Amino acid sequence: MPETWPASVHSIAEAIRDRRSYIASRKDRYFLSDSKVEQPVGAFIGLAGAEIGVNIRATFTRRYLPTGGEEPVVQFSVIARCAGFGCVDPEHTVASAEKHPLAADADETGKAPFLLTGDALKWAQAHAETCRAMPRPTN
Repeated sequence: MPETWPASVHSIAEAIRDRRSYIASRKDRYFLSDSKVEQPVGAFIGLAGAEIGVNIRATFTRRYLPTGGEEPVVQFSVIARCAGFGCVDPEHTVASAEKHPLAADADETGKAPFLLTGDALKWAQAHAETCRAMPRPTN
């Protein structure tokens, strides 16, 4: 893991702890709406100045158990997006099929998405080297 990522790992672990705390504070422990948290892990600038960002997305949802109950889980994906005006290939997503129980150690689970970042960062770097999209106007 590069040296700049401990803050991102900490932020993801904190989001997991916050979600667990929210679930524990609810009277209906089985209520868990799908929600997403994104954490930036990298950015590149394209040839014409458009920004290509790489974010980890944590999706909080539930897994239905064979016994009939359900378990709150988090699933990760890494998304590289070009924010350029006129980009013809603006997004690349690497998703994990694995669902991590929210009851697991948040600090260890927070490291899980970084196994997915390599492919997204490579795509973003290659895209930055070839994309001629312009930055979007800011008015």
